[in-house]
Amino acid sequence: MRIAMCDDEPIILDELQKFCTACYERAGISPTWLVSSDPNCFIDELEAFEPELILLDIDMPRLTGFDIAGELLQRNNRALLIFITNQESLVYETFQYKPFDFVRKSRYHEDLERVLLRAAHEVSTRIDAFTFRSGSVSVRLPFSDITHLEADGNYVKIYTAADCYSCRSTMREMQEQFDSHGFVRIHKGFLVNCSAVHLLHTDSITLENGTELPIGRAWAENAKQQIMRSFR
Repeated sequence: MRIAMCDDEPIILDELQKFCTACYERAGISPTWLVSSDPNCFIDELEAFEPELILLDIDMPRLTGFDIAGELLQRNNRALLIFITNQESLVYETFQYKPFDFVRKSRYHEDLERVLLRAAHEVSTRIDAFTFRSGSVSVRLPFSDITHLEADGNYVKIYTAADCYSCRSTMREMQEQFDSHGFVRIHKGFLVNCSAVHLLHTDSITLENGTELPIGRAWAENAKQQIMRSFR
């Protein structure tokens, strides 16, 4: 996930970067950073960096956070924008810049992690891809490339036509993230991309690549309905 952040106080900038990095790494996301304490340099570098998330202080010399946000609107930049500032009285003025959220510096330890995770989910939904940590690497897969997921103890295996990855998570957590992307739970141990299903049997399915997976009784009715709809 590409994140750009600007704050004219280097100590605060470093503190926030470490905090955000730790939040995302706990969620299995490896951020790539553009960080600057110089607003002019920051805005010059933004276009080449192509951030997905931008964190801005408001009260900065020469160029304020509002100046940068206004420039982003003119460029039709689609990055999510979060203001992080001590200027709590300016919260209503931020609305004209269409921010994703507003976080007070005095409360960032309490509020920022929740906002960051919401932003990561929004970015993943926008690009129609799933980002996760597999071992020591961060992986981003289009949902359309994922054929199915399989429970494996404290992990979930994520399959594509060519590869298999392992992600520390639960099937319940995965189902919450995948339900809106054409996936359906067919068994306590399996979540399937409906578009990857080739054959629907009484108590199993066959995927396009020939893999056969069982359908559990508890999930059969809903699973079959959704798969049949995807056949139309």
